[in-house]
Amino acid sequence: MGDVLIVKIDGREVRVNLSSPEMAEGETVVWRHVEHRGLILKRRLWETVITNYRVFKYNYERGVMVYCHPLVNAELVVTLSVAKPLTAYGLAGITSKGLPVFLSKKAGVSVTGYMAVVAGGKIWDEFMVDEPQKVRDLAEACKSLYRVQVQKPILEARLLEDSQTLEISPLDPSLPRARVNLLEPRLARGEYVVRRLVGYPDGRSEVFVTNYRVFEVDLETRSVKRSAPLNSVEFFVVGSRPVRRRKLSKSILLEKGWLQFYKNISSRFYFRVGDVVALVDGSVAVRLENVLDPDGFKRLVDTVKRQLYGAGEAARPSGSANSSSCTSYRATGS
Repeated sequence: MGDVLIVKIDGREVRVNLSSPEMAEGETVVWRHVEHRGLILKRRLWETVITNYRVFKYNYERGVMVYCHPLVNAELVVTLSVAKPLTAYGLAGITSKGLPVFLSKKAGVSVTGYMAVVAGGKIWDEFMVDEPQKVRDLAEACKSLYRVQVQKPILEARLLEDSQTLEISPLDPSLPRARVNLLEPRLARGEYVVRRLVGYPDGRSEVFVTNYRVFEVDLETRSVKRSAPLNSVEFFVVGSRPVRRRKLSKSILLEKGWLQFYKNISSRFYFRVGDVVALVDGSVAVRLENVLDPDGFKRLVDTVKRQLYGAGEAARPSGSANSSSCTSYRATGS
């Protein structure tokens, strides 16, 4: 049997097998997305599921859980929103030749975008979904049933005297420490990429946000132009504005995994573009210009930073509840 989540409801315990997609007692599906293959004989490839107890992804071809986290420990972050105006057509009349005349009017807005599952300071999944903010609000409503506790940080980081070496100390004493050269373009041991921003169509540098630092790499020299420890950086969005793709006059900075999606965006779609300024002790360490959905970028990085380092944020759900509580859990992933 795999890891078990113990949920207490009105004094009784419910055990949830985190290694199985089977629903436990009292567990209900809040939201589900199933990916299929085939036109006639469709078969399931995988599904992403949010319940009132957990969030998980199940691979049908391999028959395994890709990841599974207690809902109170996972955060759903809307990383990109793209809006499309909807148009309704109505019959206005008939011409003298018997031809119909139609009039169009605005009938609302359709929103699509990307949403990320973040737990333990790591992005476990990021997928496209319609109305991502509504899906997130639904999950947050379920999380509101749990009593709020302070979520403990996972890492501590300090800059050594040379002002170039960052020492990472996990708060779990069984895990090894790591040292990171802020000016080294290669990732250090235990370092992973949270965001990789590239310029389109003619970017000359790439910006990396990792669990340890934020740095910009010159594509010609492969050297680090600017770098700062993640735990010391405060991000601010400047001049966020809605635009259409055809009205952009310069390159846009976006997550590398979104390139194909962005290339296929119709001229009818609106999205937000703006600058992101990274401050360290009140000084600008990195400035990112023309970022696609800068607010989504800030939300994601702030969430990862808070989960890893605490970052002085307000208390977040972390395991106990009023009418229901999670008293023992371990996340699984494969």
